[in-house]
Amino acid sequence: KDGMISLYDINYIHFAMEEPRLFCFLFMRANAFSEIKQALIPVIEQSINKLMTAYHISHEEADILHDQLWMHAHGIASMIATHFCDWNMEKVSRMLADCKSAFTEKYEA
Repeated sequence: KDGMISLYDINYIHFAMEEPRLFCFLFMRANAFSEIKQALIPVIEQSINKLMTAYHISHEEADILHDQLWMHAHGIASMIATHFCDWNMEKVSRMLADCKSAFTEKYEA
C-alpha cells in the first residue's frame, strides 16, 4: 500500500516462492518463531502502529491482529515454499485480502 514492509502481505509470499530454502531456514525451523519475532521487532512494531492507526485499536489488539494475519500468510507461504500447493498469485492475493477483511471487520464499524 505505502511501501511498508509487512509479514502478512504478498511480499512475504513472494519471498517464500522465490527463495524457498532460505524461507524454510528462516521461518520453518524448530523454535524459529521467537527468534524471528525478536529479530524483526522494528518491522513488527511498524506494522502494529499502522494497524493501531488504521483501526483505532490498542497496541495489544493490534499485536494480536498482526500475529493472526502473519500466521495466515505464513501458512500460505509455507505451503508454497514446500511445494505443497501451486497456487497462483491472483488466488493468493485474494486469500490474503479475504483474511484481512475477515479479521478486521469488527474494527471497521
